[in-house]
This record gives sequence, structure tokens and C-alpha cells, in this order.
Amino acid sequence: MKEKMAFLLVFCAVSAVVVSQASADLSMATSQARVTFAQDGSNLIVTLENISPVGVMVPVDVLTGVFFNLPGVTLTPVSAFLAPGSSVLFPSTGIGVDSNGQIGGEYGYVDGLTGMPSGANMVISAVGLDDIVGPPDLFPGGLLWDPKSPNGLGYGIVNGIDPDGNAKVSGAVPLVQSGVVFTLSGLLGPLDLESNISGVMFNYGTEFNPNPIPAPGAILLGSLGLCMVGWWQRRKA
Repeated sequence: MKEKMAFLLVFCAVSAVVVSQASADLSMATSQARVTFAQDGSNLIVTLENISPVGVMVPVDVLTGVFFNLPGVTLTPVSAFLAPGSSVLFPSTGIGVDSNGQIGGEYGYVDGLTGMPSGANMVISAVGLDDIVGPPDLFPGGLLWDPKSPNGLGYGIVNGIDPDGNAKVSGAVPLVQSGVVFTLSGLLGPLDLESNISGVMFNYGTEFNPNPIPAPGAILLGSLGLCMVGWWQRRKA
């Protein structure tokens, strides 16, 4: 029994190191959405995914944007592509991408934000968010669905449609199945993403509806807490 408890404590400690140090990429998630930040030279690569275990039923279930804080830089939108294995559901034309394979014309990027609940100063969004994001803020790419974005639910991200989903999520507008990869330029040098990116919030639906997520440190502490609970239960046994 003592050997098992010792192994469990060592496993937890090793797991903690892996969570915080295994990769230069930074991934943050809830049970419904995940965002991964990576650096490629002067580019910031942001992958936004809907990972909900259930299909969407109403517009407010659709993932439409991500807020984050990255101080000291000004970024420029470069491209937006479907993530590997993703597709456009209910496209208005073709397979739902432009002639360059992009969907950038359906997403906008804004920095210099102030007063956000989490302190975020940047946002990538498929919707206007009460006029925070507008047509001048779009990524490069063609218009794929009227009206001109960012407007309406079009190209929001889902992980399937519930059979009982209402008309707005069951064919009325194009939606992205799974995820989108965004590239923004402007990083000034090698960046410790975990130390520099904070204030992450996911937005759902067509209005300003941010959902903050725990910081990586809080997630790590939670994992350690679960390990300690497991150790204590084994000790009592």
C-alpha cells in the first residue's frame, strides 16, 4: 500500500511538470471549447475549437469568438483556415470556403480593447459583439455568406447539431464543424505564451456573451487537488 501511495504522489508531481512545461504551445479549455496559441516566427497561430460532447440546439450554443490579453504588441490578421478535419455545414455555395481555401472574410480581429471582464485586450470573432468588431476588422478572404460579416451566426463553430436543434442552427446559416486556425502577424520575438497570454474568454451566440475560463495555474492546482484527494482516499482504505 505504501508503494502504491508513493507512486501516486510521484505520478502527480510528474503530471504537474508535463502540464506546465511539455510544450511551448498554450492550450486552454472548458468542457465545451478549446483555444490553442502557438508561435511561428513573428506569427501567432490561434486554433479555436468547439469540443462540446453534445450538439448545439440554439444559437447561444454556437462558439463565435475568443477574447484574450497579450500586452505590448499590435497584431495584424493574416489568414483563417478550417482546422484539420473540419468542414462547413450548410454552405451557401460550394464547400463554404473561398478560392484560396480560406474563411477569413467571415471573421474579424480587434485589439486595444478596454473594460473587458477578464482584462482581455484582443478578440477574434465571427459576430459584431455589439459593434466591437466591424467590417474593417475582417481577416483576408472573400464574402461567403450575406450579410457582410461580422454579422449574424454564420461561420460560428459547432461540434455537431442536436436532432432537436432549432431552425437557426439546422440549416439557416453556414456553420463550421470542429475548428478554425487563425494566423496573426506582429510578434516581436520569442514569446513565453503561458506567461504573456491571459484573460481568455469564449463567446457564444450572436451577442456579447463572454465566458471566462480558469488561468492555467488554477487548472494545474485543480489537477493536483484531485491527485491529493485520490491519495487521501487510498490512504483511508
